[in-house]
Formats: sequence, structure tokens, C-alpha cells
Amino acid sequence: VLELSRVHDPRVIRIAAVFAIIVSFIPKVSALISTMPSSIIGGVSFMLYGMISAIGVRNVVENKVDLTKSRNLIIAGVIFVCGLGFSNGLSFTIGGTTVTLTALAIAAIAG
Repeated sequence: VLELSRVHDPRVIRIAAVFAIIVSFIPKVSALISTMPSSIIGGVSFMLYGMISAIGVRNVVENKVDLTKSRNLIIAGVIFVCGLGFSNGLSFTIGGTTVTLTALAIAAIAG
């Protein structure tokens, strides 16, 4: 969203975060979102994850990351394998609560 809007002001980001948190506690908004067809949610997710990937590649290119160094190559490889290899995610139970991490979350933690 930051890249699309080009608004990087921390105040705006804080206001948007507080607004999103408040809206998440309103059941009618949640019900409205749940009525969206899964194809729409899938399309938005596809675009979002594609943009995240493209921004990551752009950062690698802009910062001139040297992938001839073993350390950098191993880090990139582990992140890619975690993102692609855990396609079903990872589920575990902590104190009776089941926690599920998606492939994107696992890759973010690994990176």
C-alpha cells in the first residue's frame, strides 16, 4: 500500500493502523468482508504477494546485493525454499491453542 500510494508519513501509517484495528472489532465489517467471493480475495492476495515479491527484488537490485558471496546466496536460498516449500504452512499447538504459520510468514521469519 505504501508503494502504491507513495505516502510514507509515519503519522498517516499510525492513523491507518489504528483505524484497521478499530474496524477489525466491528462485526458488521467482518461480515461484509466475508461476503466477498473467494475469487476476489484470491485476486487481491495474488496482486499483494506479487507486489511484495517485486519490491523485495527491487530492493535487492537497488542495494546491489552481491549474490556471489556464499552468505548472501544462502540467506536468499533459505528464504525462497521456506516460501515455496511450506506450501501448506506449518501448524503447531501451544497450550491448547493451534497456531498456523503460512509459507509467507515462515519465509519472513527465516529472513
